[in-house]
Amino acid sequence: AGQYNLFLMELVTHLMKMTRRSGVGVEEVFGTGFSLPIQDSALPSLEELEGWCAERYLRLRTLIRRRQTDSAGQTVEAAKEYIRQHYASPLTIAVMAEQFHMSEKYFSRYFRIATGQNFTAYLNTVRIEKAQSLLLETDETVLEIALPAAMKMSATLTGFSAVRRAFLRCNIVQHLAPE
Repeated sequence: AGQYNLFLMELVTHLMKMTRRSGVGVEEVFGTGFSLPIQDSALPSLEELEGWCAERYLRLRTLIRRRQTDSAGQTVEAAKEYIRQHYASPLTIAVMAEQFHMSEKYFSRYFRIATGQNFTAYLNTVRIEKAQSLLLETDETVLEIALPAAMKMSATLTGFSAVRRAFLRCNIVQHLAPE
């Protein structure tokens, strides 16, 4: 019984450390009112101990995954807002990954999963939407609006013709006709 109690204490202590390190509340994993030491009468057999530990481990794993998913979603929303505010800057995956303290691969993957399009396509869409808005709301010419956009986009698209095609897809052609 003495070795069983020692094993039980070590196992529970390890689970509690994992819980605290992950940032999950101890109560979420172990329940309210949980305290050490656990009475050996609460888990009298190894089978019951195994079931109890498996339940706590699975609960911890679920809570950690939920927290990671929520965090990734918040980061992507923050990245989208950052893009909307800094669309005129030379943004790249490397810049964004550094801004949000992620690896380029991780940022790119989660951005694509969350938005349904890759970073470059999303950035170019924001830039084109802004250009379209400027055409409708200002007296600037198409050339004055499109040229800066083309310069920013040419590194990610294949030159001006690709930018022109992107503008045409946005029905901006109507602004090219003389009045």
